[in-house]
Amino acid sequence: MYGTTTASGRHGGGCRGATAPANRYLELEVLSATPQQLVVIVYDHLLACLKRARLAIERGEVETRTAQLGRAKDAIAELVATLDRERGGEIARRLSGLYAFFLNELTDVGMHPDANRLSRVLDLVAELRDAWALAAEGAV
Repeated sequence: MYGTTTASGRHGGGCRGATAPANRYLELEVLSATPQQLVVIVYDHLLACLKRARLAIERGEVETRTAQLGRAKDAIAELVATLDRERGGEIARRLSGLYAFFLNELTDVGMHPDANRLSRVLDLVAELRDAWALAAEGAV
């Protein structure tokens, strides 16, 4: 389903406002991660961005909402770019469709802020993240 490298090499950061030691820890985590664990790291980043975007919607913080939705879209693009469509078969095809759905939803939420709609996307992303975490545990 997923190749062994990511398209941009970027993970984490951006959504957390992390300190230098936290950034160093994340860097070490990424460098030592399996491909499956890297996918989980991207999902964690995506979830953090979605949660911050939802909070920004609730608070009426347009700039923060826009920035976090943009970062979330970048994370989804990362997931799309790392799909291995040849070896992943039907699962990769379905994930690609889900990612396209997420991107469309985030675009719509960006234009018409709706915390409930964003929460539904967040719930789906969380389920996928948990499935990948289980797969990553089994692959170690």
